[in-house]
Amino acid sequence: MWDIIADQLTGDEWFARTFGLCPKLCAKGLPLALVTASIHPDDALRVDKDIEEALSNGDTYRCEYRVLHQDGVYRWVEASGRIERDVQGKPIRSPGVLLDIDSRRTAEAERDRLNELLQIFTAAVPGVVYAKDLEGRMLVANRGTAELVGKPPEFFIGKTDLEFLDDEQQARVLMETDQRIMQSNVSEQIEEKVNLADGSAAIWLSTKAPLLD
Repeated sequence: MWDIIADQLTGDEWFARTFGLCPKLCAKGLPLALVTASIHPDDALRVDKDIEEALSNGDTYRCEYRVLHQDGVYRWVEASGRIERDVQGKPIRSPGVLLDIDSRRTAEAERDRLNELLQIFTAAVPGVVYAKDLEGRMLVANRGTAELVGKPPEFFIGKTDLEFLDDEQQARVLMETDQRIMQSNVSEQIEEKVNLADGSAAIWLSTKAPLLD
């Protein structure tokens, strides 16, 4: 709870340890500036701006940032709450909740890193190389895929074959094949009929494999 008028922020023991503060002092109340001093320098200005906007215009707020724990390691947290006002509309207090989201943010960072590596790899490999998610949406594709489809990557990334291929029947066959391979967890080398961008038909020898976690 932040008493805005007195500028005293109180929190429980977990809150105190998250910010590297003394639990007893935190239970009594500390100035907001002393508490937010533990926020990562790269996040501090953004957090200050979010607080100012909530006080000026908002009723609720939510912000994710890194905070320095007692062990000297920065970890991600999510702060959310609401601004309570008096009858004149002046902010008087702000109850809120602090959540530990470090595991989620770490997983997201690792996912982004792997996606970047996958994009670099597919761009460097000749031929037609792409990856799809479990629903058949295109995640990443190289230049060869764009030339085969006859459309730029921004047109088909995030879409299924049914959404970007002109031949609906062909798209259904491709998606059924992909689903069978993903469900079997076994790679296959198969011949697939594909209509090229100029309208002509071609037979491709495709190697498809499920990416296992």
